[in-house]
Amino acid sequence: MKITDPTYSLPVVHALQYKDAFESGTTNPMLVLGVDERSGQRGDYVVKWSRGQRMTTDSCCRELLGAWIGQQLNLHVAEPTVVSISPEFVETLIGGRGYRNAASSIGLNFGSTYVPGYIEFVRNQRLTDGQLTQAQAIFALDLFLNNPDRRVNNPNLLTKGDDILLFDHELAFAFTMDLPFLRNKTPWVFRDQDREWVENHYFYAYLRHKQIDFSAFIERLALVDAQFWRRAKQLLPVEWLSEQVNDIQDYLAAIVTHRTEFSNQLTQVLLQ
Repeated sequence: MKITDPTYSLPVVHALQYKDAFESGTTNPMLVLGVDERSGQRGDYVVKWSRGQRMTTDSCCRELLGAWIGQQLNLHVAEPTVVSISPEFVETLIGGRGYRNAASSIGLNFGSTYVPGYIEFVRNQRLTDGQLTQAQAIFALDLFLNNPDRRVNNPNLLTKGDDILLFDHELAFAFTMDLPFLRNKTPWVFRDQDREWVENHYFYAYLRHKQIDFSAFIERLALVDAQFWRRAKQLLPVEWLSEQVNDIQDYLAAIVTHRTEFSNQLTQVLLQ
């Protein structure tokens, strides 16, 4: 469900029980059993600590925005949630894995609904036609989000059959980490210094030298509009709201306005 759907609400989940830790994640994510505050339903959720390694409240905000934009553009993104960590939950971790991260992150944390049955990509695996179509949209999404973190050695993707599941957007909107005078003044045009991270995108090698028509996806960028941003600001936890949200809105709005040029840039960067 998109956040612009009037019935959408951001799920708030209360962590109840440790289930597993993910060894490969830089941010030390944890799998927990949780209960949805509104529905009362229990389920499995992945939590990323708001004050853990490489995570802050700003990166939690970027996680939510990246997931919401992906959903707005009809991509399959792990359903974002907010996971509440209580002192009582932290006590269950004493002497175990994740205790320090949890103890420093009492309160609200970014989370997502755990989706079983998906597997990691095998490097250089052959893509199905369905996966290749999604790969084109994912590549365009990440360049729109200025997300350098879906890399060859860190895809942040899972697959099941033709379907591709996206997650991890804490390093998206990388321009927010730049000093203002170093930011791209025309973000719909790729600079020479962008080539390194663009060419390191997981799907770049699959798409390179292909004449791809991005026009249908690019037109959907218009859905990231004033209504979307109004809803995003209403739904974001107050403690995660900061000036970076306005920075991101303005930056992406410029690309949306110049989306035809941006589409041409996507095509050109793959043909060079």
